[in-house]
Amino acid sequence: GLLESSSLPKPQLILNRIRTKLVKKGDMMDESDIVDLLSIKLIGAIPDDENVIVQTNKGEPSVTNPKSLSGKAYMETARRILGEDIPVTIPGKKDGFWAKLQLLKEIIKFIPPSALCVKAGLPKTTAKYGAKLATASIGL
Repeated sequence: GLLESSSLPKPQLILNRIRTKLVKKGDMMDESDIVDLLSIKLIGAIPDDENVIVQTNKGEPSVTNPKSLSGKAYMETARRILGEDIPVTIPGKKDGFWAKLQLLKEIIKFIPPSALCVKAGLPKTTAKYGAKLATASIGL
């Protein structure tokens, strides 16, 4: 990667001010692209958070605000720096069952209904009833 040739001993990466809306629109690189480009370990992903400004104006650190996503991310990053082995929470990314189901639904939108019918073992003519029938037939 780009940092391997530098004289830094074992560099690690903390991404700061991640704007999830820009990442989703493709106007900002996501964490996997940056990690691939730099070829270094990601130890923190801090979202852009208005609570930081609010807390700063109050003279309080954002980590003390339980509603602050960035405060939570800073605490997780500090725990990793101190040696805890915990996964990096990526702002805006959901990894649970419902997130995977939503991703599957988004992918199916681009599959022709006739292909779904074939996958479900239905005649291609079933496609005239629409993709909803085909997706229901294969249990999605």
